[in-house]
Amino acid sequence: PPSGKKMTVFIDDINMPIINEWGDQITNEIVRQLMENKGFYNLEKPGDFINIDDILLIGAMIHPGGGRNDIPQRLKRHFSIFNCTLPSNNSIDQIFSIIGCGYFCQERGFSREICETVATLIPLTRQLWQV
Repeated sequence: PPSGKKMTVFIDDINMPIINEWGDQITNEIVRQLMENKGFYNLEKPGDFINIDDILLIGAMIHPGGGRNDIPQRLKRHFSIFNCTLPSNNSIDQIFSIIGCGYFCQERGFSREICETVATLIPLTRQLWQV
């Protein structure tokens, strides 16, 4: 980022790169190098190092297993890990019903039919999302 500015980089599906024959994920090794060394070596001028300051890296991934890779421990040690499981169907319906019915209500000028339809649409929308 420009001097005096900060940059946040979000890496979605950080566990997607293929694992090579040595057990590495090449793109993740580049991310690890950035996190450990605060920069990269210049490929055009061997020996020159490019410093990168004021950068925050955030990654997201689904649980490994079932054909999905894990990220290497050498990279994982640089992150704070949070495991967030999906809520139950009942909880999802309740969360979005409160939001939907709270917005589409008669006090805000919506008809009774609209208010009743929202309560029906919430579980139907979730079921469609899960297909």
